[in-house]
Amino acid sequence: MTNNRLEPHARDLLTQSRLFAIPKSASDPAPHPLAIAEPLLKLANLYQLHGLQESLFDHFRPLQEAVRSPSGCEKAIHVLNAALEARTLTGPSLPAVLLADASNAFQSVPRTEVLSRLFEIQELSALHGIASFIYSSPSSLVV
Repeated sequence: MTNNRLEPHARDLLTQSRLFAIPKSASDPAPHPLAIAEPLLKLANLYQLHGLQESLFDHFRPLQEAVRSPSGCEKAIHVLNAALEARTLTGPSLPAVLLADASNAFQSVPRTEVLSRLFEIQELSALHGIASFIYSSPSSLVV
């Protein structure tokens, strides 16, 4: 799995996810899709990621706030809040940007683009095989 050398049928079985619909919250019972991946695939991912924490951190930290930080989301919210408060105090000359993941990133970036960008990063070459195994073609959803 980690070196992308399994038969296509085995890949299909290992990359499929079970799809469930659960309520979003008690106040909003609208169904929320939840896809649960194969546990063996998750273990293979964890195995490949072991030892790459520093390389991942070095690569993603300049691109994304609150990477590898306890309570990272709260930190990002506080940074944005401070920027907006400063903008209120100093006038509109201070720029503030909020990028919201409205689509939840579900199939919004082409798989080929993700793989080609990953393959350019030699420090993460240990992930190239499993990433190709997982993302080279669409995965099945089992309802």
